[in-house]
Amino acid sequence: MIEKLIKSNYDKLNTREESFLFYLTLNKNLCKSKSLEEIAKASKSDLKDCKSALEKIGITSELELQRLIRVGQFNSEQLDVNKLIFDIEDTINLSKNFYNEDLFEDIRRADRVFAYGTGNIQKSVCRELKRIFIFMDRPVFLIEGQDELEAVENILTSRDVLIIVSLSGENKLALNLIEKAKNQDTKVFTISRKGYNSMVKVSDYYMQYFSNILFVDDKGIDISPLTHMFLLVDFIFINYYKYIESLGYK
Repeated sequence: MIEKLIKSNYDKLNTREESFLFYLTLNKNLCKSKSLEEIAKASKSDLKDCKSALEKIGITSELELQRLIRVGQFNSEQLDVNKLIFDIEDTINLSKNFYNEDLFEDIRRADRVFAYGTGNIQKSVCRELKRIFIFMDRPVFLIEGQDELEAVENILTSRDVLIIVSLSGENKLALNLIEKAKNQDTKVFTISRKGYNSMVKVSDYYMQYFSNILFVDDKGIDISPLTHMFLLVDFIFINYYKYIESLGYK
């Protein structure tokens, strides 16, 4: 895909831009997870030349660049149900021993528990958290819109718990909410895809799940199953129930 764009716009490029794009096409595996600044440094190119080269061939953002790189690495023949099975099994193995008494005690003693999901599936996970905690007489308040998000940012206290469900762990709105929560000494519990992401770095507690890319279509849109997050909800509920039961409550 990138090669086609270069070929169609080759006469617009200068020597420095050609050199950068040549490096890019030969090192897609190295570039697929790097920022444009990192790619520029690795290719020994000036960042301005990199940006102008991409603009001349019709790539307007780093996100679009990463999608086009992935298009060249995945195809429909690589859609494999075994990848999904492995991710589910790995998620179960990662989560089955999750038992954090400090987290459970913070949830039990909290004045309020808030839950925020960064996308549609993530919001559904928060609704499921709310549903299961009803059985434990533990209300969970959902943050569903921008107005609610802004309102909660202004009322968080050290007696609250904030739960955030994310795919990447890099959502800016969520990170901003966490920053404001930490300023108020609010306990933060995050759920995100496996990896040392920004949310993990600032969370008091976290759980993670495996969700690898199964397929990338011809527009560079990747498909990563998110149902694994619901498995974590079940683990949270079962172990929270065990903790409450150990205290003599039912």
